[in-house]
Amino acid sequence: MEPFPWEFLLGFLFSQMRLSPSEFWSLTLPEVSIILAFQSQKLPQRLSPIGRDSLSNLMQKFPDKA
Repeated sequence: MEPFPWEFLLGFLFSQMRLSPSEFWSLTLPEVSIILAFQSQKLPQRLSPIGRDSLSNLMQKFPDKA
């Protein structure tokens, strides 16, 4: 079993995502897992970006209020 990559995680979250220490420590384990999966380009299919058609449908369904 490899040690947990604290140095990488802290460096990435503080420098790349610009989280504050309190924001970091309030993350849940599933949130940290998603961040690590995204960073390593291993996003599960269900979390992949939506397509243009899906975005258009959502924009029609939930328009911005002026």
